[in-house]
Amino acid sequence: MSDVTLKKALYLATVLENINKHEDAMKCMEEIVKSKKNDLSIEEINLFSITYGNYIKKKQNQIKVLNKVISNDEKTKSKFKKIDTNLREVIKREIGEICNKVINFCDNYLINKAEKNETKVLYLKIKAEFYRILADILEENQKKDSTEKAINFYKEAYELSESLSTSNPIKLGLSLYYAIFHYEFLDDVENALKICQENFELGIHELDKVNNNQEYRSASSILMLMKENMEMWKKEIESNNEE
Repeated sequence: MSDVTLKKALYLATVLENINKHEDAMKCMEEIVKSKKNDLSIEEINLFSITYGNYIKKKQNQIKVLNKVISNDEKTKSKFKKIDTNLREVIKREIGEICNKVINFCDNYLINKAEKNETKVLYLKIKAEFYRILADILEENQKKDSTEKAINFYKEAYELSESLSTSNPIKLGLSLYYAIFHYEFLDDVENALKICQENFELGIHELDKVNNNQEYRSASSILMLMKENMEMWKKEIESNNEE
């Protein structure tokens, strides 16, 4: 893919994503991922993650709606329950296919081209997140493998991020996601708070050393989100201790 063609594909993917045509945007990103010989730029990685992530969110919302429909089917003993249940399984399979595709892209096209620790951290974070999504749609007796892989790739990304500056927005963003993963998926509020607090304190201490305006704004925004989550988790821990 020539530089001109690449720019057109990237522009088209951005426009398609902005108008919520996620499937078409994914096709553009797939072409970019498979054709580009060098590492993706941060902008391209973010668009890749957002495009596939928003498609997944749309499918997850469809499942939420169907869960309510199926719950009502059970209450009313509807004869359409099987149709609704089968439709939910179709959507789960679609989510699984996309998750496996993204993981495959990371393994076969992206991680081996990573030229900087920053981009490798992002790829590992994407793998971890899509394994988490995969685990979320599986039955309890099937989700162990995907959950363990999500944990391992988050851990690998987190360890590699130690090579980045403490105020780097990529490092801060990963720390926030890793903390939220502990809270929401592993039901571990204490470790979530610990991860967030450690990185918040280090990041806020070094924030004034960030010279790039865009990175400064990104880091500041993430630090604010970290603070909000920490306050919520502290209250939850205090409440648990009082019981």
